[in-house]
Amino acid sequence: AFVFSKTKPATTTADTVVLADGSTLTGNLSLEKDTLLLTHASLGPVKLSLPGVARITRGLSGVTPLESLKGEVLEQAGPVPPPAPLRVQSASGDALRMFPRTAMRFKLPAGNPNRRFLANLAPVANSRAPMTAILRAGSNTKTIDIPADSSGVFVSFDIGSADEIEIVTDSAGAISYPCGIEWRNAIIVEQAKP
Repeated sequence: AFVFSKTKPATTTADTVVLADGSTLTGNLSLEKDTLLLTHASLGPVKLSLPGVARITRGLSGVTPLESLKGEVLEQAGPVPPPAPLRVQSASGDALRMFPRTAMRFKLPAGNPNRRFLANLAPVANSRAPMTAILRAGSNTKTIDIPADSSGVFVSFDIGSADEIEIVTDSAGAISYPCGIEWRNAIIVEQAKP
């Protein structure tokens, strides 16, 4: 027999545990001796052994992962449109993979007017072309150039009180696939007022 119920959206302060088999559980995490205790909304308390855990992501108030925001593709230009942006998961965390000549917009939740966008920006594996990424939020704009052989750069961008952020990706030279960028572990952080 199957029981279906409405799923409750995960709060941004919930902790996420990715198990070695790829399963993901979300809830409040605590440590009891040599085991982790995750209090799940539907399952209740779940005991997890450390060797069975691949990754833990702690939820913090004032931090919103980019992956939790709804994004819309504004543009995919070219004689052959580039692939659609992808959300990918790896052992190092979540990433938004974008390809040349693509623009996306993300609506931001209402919050502190003093916010920053933080992420690690890197080229996709075996990238053949240098890439350019442009961030726009309100009146702020930032351009980042990424060489094809780069190991990545840390990006910190002031969002201020903007209600959306736009990300534009393009090639800095001739397009030669594979090419693209990954926004790894991207988050919106509410900062304390200066």
